[in-house]
Amino acid sequence: SIRVCKYKKQAENTGIICVPHTDTTILTLGPASSIPELQFFDKSRGEWVYAETDLDDSHLVLFVGRMLARMTAGYFQPSYHRVFRRFGDERMSSPFFLRPRVDAILENEKIVSSSNISDWQLPGGISKREILVTDGGKYDFKPI
Repeated sequence: SIRVCKYKKQAENTGIICVPHTDTTILTLGPASSIPELQFFDKSRGEWVYAETDLDDSHLVLFVGRMLARMTAGYFQPSYHRVFRRFGDERMSSPFFLRPRVDAILENEKIVSSSNISDWQLPGGISKREILVTDGGKYDFKPI
């Protein structure tokens, strides 16, 4: 699916305009914005970094989603990201979300076993998580 995200121009309103999160996708692919305010959390440095700073409109940004983390038993970790307004200009984004079909069955004991999911930590004390498939094809995290 494709989503159009519009962040209205608000010169006086800077700071977080899209809260930190990971996507419930296999992969997310988005064109680089001319207003570079997308940030990823760099776990190795313990800080937020801007993803689009040196990119132009010919570039795409690829995010790892929670479903890919589940499908690879944690080998690929979901991209923790946010939009942090620093310019106040209108920002447009149109990411493509690659998701499994709602009736897809993702079975794999290695995936479901929490002992096989690599240990990772998000900022703010959110610790290791396991993906839980709920009724209706929705996906969510549960603490391990």
